[in-house]
Amino acid sequence: MARRRKNKKIQLSKFFTNKFFIGAFIFFLVAGVFLLIGYQIYTADFFEISKRNLKSNLNINKNIISKIEGKSIFELDLNKLHSYLIRQYPEYKEIKILKKFPNFIEIQIEKRKPIAQIRAKNFYLVDRDGVVVSQGKSNYFEGFPIITDSSFRQYLPKGKNVYSRELTAAFRLIQVIKDENLLELINSLDSDYQFKLKDINISSPETIYFYLTNQKYYQKRIKVILNRQELKEKISLLKELIKQKLKDKLSLIRYIDFRFQKVAVGFKR
Repeated sequence: MARRRKNKKIQLSKFFTNKFFIGAFIFFLVAGVFLLIGYQIYTADFFEISKRNLKSNLNINKNIISKIEGKSIFELDLNKLHSYLIRQYPEYKEIKILKKFPNFIEIQIEKRKPIAQIRAKNFYLVDRDGVVVSQGKSNYFEGFPIITDSSFRQYLPKGKNVYSRELTAAFRLIQVIKDENLLELINSLDSDYQFKLKDINISSPETIYFYLTNQKYYQKRIKVILNRQELKEKISLLKELIKQKLKDKLSLIRYIDFRFQKVAVGFKR
């Protein structure tokens, strides 16, 4: 046993020779030099991102610029920046952030496109996915149909998803009216009465009704009542009905009801 211990001590003493210590010193010295060079590169002004080297397909505000400007391209965490943008700007549907060496950053943003507005405590623009893309305001937004439903009662923060089966029906109606060129047809018949899609009510589980409102004379509006399951067919029928029988009576019509087998047309007294 004593001989084995002695042999181990001899082997260890041979291992820890001057060559070992010199080799270890050289290794750590070289590693330190490389680390120093790497740090100098990492912090070099050459890789620092300036405002003029920040490109975007949309105008970006000062909050975004402050998260990027002055940082090294190596230091910038793209995942962290992406998460920040999604939280702060829910109206952005898709965001791509690209690093381009030595010190360029490109941001590609796709904004959510509002298709309508919903009436709750205030008016809120929403996109086709049912995402609120605006701060609420007390007055309605010009140029967007107003969707009314009894379930919309509270204040809605930007970015909230309010998608529902009822909202889907309203979106489908908007698309069908656009695809069928209904407003273009009506407005081509008489230049004095230019109608637009103003209000859509989806409070009833079976039916949906909307108003074609005259831009010049608000009181001259037509209420159209439909079953939800037959939107495309009924809008096509509405077009034919207007072209063939009602084109000269638009200013006199109070409502058109498609819920029954025979279409009911009500006139102003």
